[in-house]
Amino acid sequence: MTDEPVSLGRLRLRERLRGRSVPEVIGMLGPALAMLWAGIAIAGNVIAAGSKFTTDVPREDLLAVGVEQFTWAGYAEWALAAVWCVGLWNARRSRVLWVLAAPVVLLAVQKLGVYPPLNARTMATIAGESTGDSPLHAIYAALEGVKIALLVAIGVVGSILHSAPRRD
Repeated sequence: MTDEPVSLGRLRLRERLRGRSVPEVIGMLGPALAMLWAGIAIAGNVIAAGSKFTTDVPREDLLAVGVEQFTWAGYAEWALAAVWCVGLWNARRSRVLWVLAAPVVLLAVQKLGVYPPLNARTMATIAGESTGDSPLHAIYAALEGVKIALLVAIGVVGSILHSAPRRD
């Protein structure tokens, strides 16, 4: 440790966190978590998903990479969703609980409802089988778009609310 003075911003943060429970601290960090989660979803599930198909790599190999990509992005999203749920504890009596819980519900629908049959189709395609047309990609993408928009909105509105001066 140095003898340098603590910045005013750090001091305010320490004062705001002092005596708070873990769910309260996570709740305070909610806007940042929402933006982090949105960033992971955008990078892992949107940008990387489409950009890999602009290469000359065989389609089957790209699909195999996509399976791993969505698996690992899913792990990151589930971890953030778990932390998010801890932060929701303090909002359990709030009228906005359903809005705050919606990204977790959307993730569950994506990963437990849409992803398994989509993954089975991908594995069949990798194996050389013809899978025909399916709306699964469009459904997954629509859920992803809604989830990302909701997370960004939560992040922006939460940042505005958390930065507003408190009236005690």
